[in-house]
Amino acid sequence: MEAAPGRSVVRDMAPDLDGSVVLRYHSVPSLQARPAAPVDEEFAEGDPVPFIRIKPDAGVRGATLEMAPPFRAP
Repeated sequence: MEAAPGRSVVRDMAPDLDGSVVLRYHSVPSLQARPAAPVDEEFAEGDPVPFIRIKPDAGVRGATLEMAPPFRAP
């Protein structure tokens, strides 16, 4: 995992049985993954701020997560 402001690069992902990977970094709104993959939240007991959960396509071993604007200007 390589993290920088607004961007994280994940390598050598090993998905769980359900195909998802939980990153021990707190989630923020508007995260997007490249290659495209669903990104959502994973709550842990005792932590009010959720972690990042990504569900990459089968065989994908790396992803870049970036913060995208919550809206796009016309």
